[in-house]
Amino acid sequence: MISQAADLIQQAKFKTPYRYVLVDEFQDISPGRAELVHALQQNAPDCALFCVGDDWQSIYRFAGSDIGAMTHFHTIFGPTRRVPLDTTFRFDDYAIATSSRFVLKNPAQIRKDLKAVKNGTGPSVVLYKRKSEEAPLDWSLSQIAEHARGKATVLILERYNHHLPDSMELKRLGVKFPDLAINAMSVHASKGLEADYVIVGLRGGQWGFPATKADDPLMGMVLTQADEYQYGEERRLFYVALTRARRKTFLVCETGEGQSSFAAELEAEKEYRIEVLGVDTAKMVCGRCNSGTMLLRDGANGKFYGCSNYPLCENTQQTCPECQTGLLIGGAGREWQCSHCDYKARSCPRCGTGALLQKHGAKGPFWGCSNYRDPEINCRYTLDGGKPVTNAKRTSI
Repeated sequence: MISQAADLIQQAKFKTPYRYVLVDEFQDISPGRAELVHALQQNAPDCALFCVGDDWQSIYRFAGSDIGAMTHFHTIFGPTRRVPLDTTFRFDDYAIATSSRFVLKNPAQIRKDLKAVKNGTGPSVVLYKRKSEEAPLDWSLSQIAEHARGKATVLILERYNHHLPDSMELKRLGVKFPDLAINAMSVHASKGLEADYVIVGLRGGQWGFPATKADDPLMGMVLTQADEYQYGEERRLFYVALTRARRKTFLVCETGEGQSSFAAELEAEKEYRIEVLGVDTAKMVCGRCNSGTMLLRDGANGKFYGCSNYPLCENTQQTCPECQTGLLIGGAGREWQCSHCDYKARSCPRCGTGALLQKHGAKGPFWGCSNYRDPEINCRYTLDGGKPVTNAKRTSI
């Protein structure tokens, strides 16, 4: 019917009586509907076309939508004036920094700089690395109840419906957390909705997030062209999940082989302004601000550890000199121990908060304090000719 209607208009068998054509949620338009709108516009020279949409939230390719109608709007509909709606009243600047950077990894997305009415005091996205046997919803809801200190609304979101808690589980959680109004749905169903807090399930694999399940070849014949950028639509779907919360979003992820590639990306890059909690993170608290978590990052000179509260806290620490991936944990006069291997190092006798690490200078190897580049401590303690003492598996001094 849509195709026939477009044909009749193009054949001048119908005269457009409208001066204005308005389309909402334009990012979800299909090629056939776009052709019909274009025909209405072309049929009447004084017809003005007004469309509202957000290409960052184009998530319905499975229903026939074509993001190209939005990203290449002017090539289809002619000379265009674009008015950006760049202010959000829902989430804060921390959530903007994380979600915008994430979705704009796809260069095909239209670039825009969002502004927030609310300025956060710390990361509003929490990545929680759960143990496989743990009940992640109970932990997340306990955190929310403590943060809300009263009544609040909560959305539990999953990529697929079969991962959602059933009615009995929701009833149990409602009894355990009576001040929280808890609802659960797929991320697709949550588009346009909001809540005080959001819990998003993140897992890897075929039924994970991002979904790696390939399209049926028959469906591929009728659907619009997929993104050239890997997981382009899944990335936009995750952006939708990241922007539903007014106060805080909890991303509950599995570790090891079940880890989501999205979770790994968020944790690895320091530009994402998030907080990481859970498995192997309690002992990796930042020694400067005492609230952030030291996360493994990639830098110009290789891997290093940086605080999750960056840029509020700029604390950094080099990786373990033995395994090159672990974090040395200790300080305050105690022996330092690598989080990943058996390497140990003595605490600096001068500042008491750094580790003595072997270095190489113009006169050969020496031992120096790990705080030598710290702008606040700036410890220049060195030990010439210190001989390493071998323990059972690793070297220390």
